[in-house]
Amino acid sequence: MELISEVISSKMFGNIVILITSIIGVGGSLLIYRKKRIDQREILRSSLIAELKDMEKFLEERNSSKPALDFIQTKVFDSNADNLGLLSEEEAEGLVTTYNKATIVDEFRKNIIENDPQDWENIFRRIDTNKGSETILDDYESWVEGLEKDIKDVREKLDENNKEGLLSKIKKIKA
Repeated sequence: MELISEVISSKMFGNIVILITSIIGVGGSLLIYRKKRIDQREILRSSLIAELKDMEKFLEERNSSKPALDFIQTKVFDSNADNLGLLSEEEAEGLVTTYNKATIVDEFRKNIIENDPQDWENIFRRIDTNKGSETILDDYESWVEGLEKDIKDVREKLDENNKEGLLSKIKKIKA
């Protein structure tokens, strides 16, 4: 008994207890931090998926004889640009590329609406003489179709990764 009492009262024992407590505290904090980051990533993915689905839905429902106007939505992307590092490199790159194209298409739309379409058509033809398109609206529609494919591709990748995250959570719960 005396030996136990002596060990407990020694400075070394106190230091070991402090060290063990510190390790447990830091480890617990890291686990909590990691859990929050995973949750943030899943929420970000879900939010971006919703925004992309809204744009997809509008594009699918558009009348082919009339150009798709005012369908670009970037509120979720813009407000979460600082958090794209939570996503995989492939997801972040796809999102940035797609939203950059969406911005270009939206600027194109604004120019069609705000400027004289004939002047805009002449400007565009000078820039892209090899295309040989009939009208500026045809060019715009082809850009919209390309963007539609990009939106679908990046949304499907986000969806796939989001489902993988949810499946791993389900597996952990079952285990």
